Amino acid sequence: MERWVLNLEIVTSRFPCHSLNYDLGDERINMIKEEYKYSELTSKIIGCAMKVHSALGNGFQEVIYQRALEIEMQYEGLHFSREFEMHIYYRDKQIGTRRVDFLAEGKFPLR
Repeated sequence: MERWVLNLEIVTSRFPCHSLNYDLGDERINMIKEEYKYSELTSKIIGCAMKVHSALGNGFQEVIYQRALEIEMQYEGLHFSREFEMHIYYRDKQIGTRRVDFLAEGKFPLR
Protein backbone atom coordinates (compact mmCIF):
# COMPACT_ATOMS: atom_id res chain seq x y z
CA MET A 1 0.00 0.00 0.00
CA GLU A 2 1.40 3.37 -0.99
CA ARG A 3 1.36 6.02 1.77
CA TRP A 4 1.51 9.77 1.32
CA VAL A 5 2.68 12.17 3.98
CA LEU A 6 1.36 15.70 4.01
CA ASN A 7 3.58 18.45 5.42
CA LEU A 8 2.01 21.76 6.39
CA GLU A 9 3.93 24.36 8.27
CA ILE A 10 2.11 26.93 10.30
CA VAL A 11 4.78 29.56 10.68
CA THR A 12 4.67 31.59 13.85
CA SER A 13 6.79 32.63 16.76
CA ARG A 14 4.15 34.75 18.53
CA PHE A 15 1.50 32.11 19.13
CA PRO A 16 1.88 28.59 20.46
CA CYS A 17 0.66 26.19 17.81
CA HIS A 18 2.04 23.20 16.03
CA SER A 19 3.45 21.93 12.81
CA LEU A 20 2.19 18.54 11.76
CA ASN A 21 3.41 15.72 9.59
CA TYR A 22 0.24 13.73 8.98
CA ASP A 23 0.47 10.25 7.53
CA LEU A 24 -2.57 10.06 5.25
CA GLY A 25 -2.64 6.29 5.69
CA ASP A 26 -3.52 6.60 9.39
CA GLU A 27 -6.96 8.03 10.07
CA ARG A 28 -6.72 7.78 13.87
CA ILE A 29 -4.42 10.74 14.55
CA ASN A 30 -6.04 13.32 16.86
CA MET A 31 -4.77 16.75 15.88
CA ILE A 32 -6.38 18.72 18.71
CA LYS A 33 -4.02 19.15 21.64
CA GLU A 34 -5.66 20.95 24.53
CA GLU A 35 -2.37 22.38 25.82
CA TYR A 36 -2.11 24.60 22.73
CA LYS A 37 -4.26 27.73 22.78
CA TYR A 38 -5.11 27.61 19.07
CA SER A 39 -5.09 23.85 18.55
CA GLU A 40 -8.71 23.65 17.37
CA LEU A 41 -8.09 26.36 14.77
CA THR A 42 -4.76 24.95 13.56
CA SER A 43 -6.35 21.51 13.33
CA LYS A 44 -9.08 22.98 11.10
CA ILE A 45 -6.43 24.58 8.84
CA ILE A 46 -4.43 21.35 8.66
CA GLY A 47 -7.63 19.43 7.93
CA CYS A 48 -8.25 21.68 4.92
CA ALA A 49 -4.75 20.98 3.61
CA MET A 50 -5.24 17.24 4.13
CA LYS A 51 -8.50 17.27 2.16
CA VAL A 52 -6.82 19.10 -0.72
CA HIS A 53 -3.87 16.73 -0.81
CA SER A 54 -6.11 13.70 -0.50
CA ALA A 55 -8.26 14.87 -3.43
CA LEU A 56 -5.46 16.06 -5.74
CA GLY A 57 -2.55 13.80 -4.85
CA ASN A 58 0.98 14.62 -6.03
CA GLY A 59 2.33 16.15 -9.20
CA PHE A 60 0.74 19.56 -9.59
CA GLN A 61 2.40 22.94 -9.44
CA GLU A 62 2.24 24.72 -6.09
CA VAL A 63 -0.27 27.28 -7.38
CA ILE A 64 -2.83 24.50 -8.01
CA TYR A 65 -2.64 23.40 -4.37
CA GLN A 66 -2.86 27.03 -3.21
CA ARG A 67 -6.01 27.61 -5.26
CA ALA A 68 -7.58 24.41 -3.95
CA LEU A 69 -6.65 25.30 -0.37
CA GLU A 70 -8.25 28.70 -0.84
CA ILE A 71 -11.49 27.02 -1.92
CA GLU A 72 -11.37 24.53 0.96
CA MET A 73 -10.69 27.19 3.60
CA GLN A 74 -13.59 29.28 2.26
CA TYR A 75 -15.81 26.20 2.41
CA GLU A 76 -14.79 25.63 6.06
CA GLY A 77 -15.53 29.27 6.93
CA LEU A 78 -11.93 30.24 7.66
CA HIS A 79 -10.93 33.86 7.10
CA PHE A 80 -7.63 34.47 5.34
CA SER A 81 -5.57 36.79 3.16
CA ARG A 82 -3.59 35.57 0.13
CA GLU A 83 0.03 36.51 -0.61
CA PHE A 84 0.31 38.38 2.67
CA GLU A 85 3.44 40.45 3.24
CA MET A 86 4.74 40.23 6.80
CA HIS A 87 7.22 42.58 8.41
CA ILE A 88 10.29 41.06 10.04
CA TYR A 89 11.59 42.70 13.21
CA TYR A 90 14.77 42.41 15.18
CA ARG A 91 15.00 44.24 18.51
CA ASP A 92 11.89 46.23 17.63
CA LYS A 93 13.35 47.44 14.32
CA GLN A 94 11.90 46.37 10.99
CA ILE A 95 14.64 44.66 9.00
CA GLY A 96 12.69 43.32 6.05
CA THR A 97 9.57 41.62 4.81
CA ARG A 98 8.47 38.14 3.95
CA ARG A 99 5.56 37.08 1.79
CA VAL A 100 3.50 34.09 2.89
CA ASP A 101 0.94 32.22 0.79
CA PHE A 102 -1.89 32.69 3.32
CA LEU A 103 -2.49 34.50 6.58
CA ALA A 104 -5.28 32.47 8.20
CA GLU A 105 -7.56 34.05 10.78
CA GLY A 106 -5.17 37.02 11.07
CA LYS A 107 -2.81 34.86 13.16
CA PHE A 108 -1.28 32.00 11.20
CA PRO A 109 1.04 32.51 8.25
CA LEU A 110 0.99 29.48 5.93
CA ARG A 111 3.45 28.60 3.23
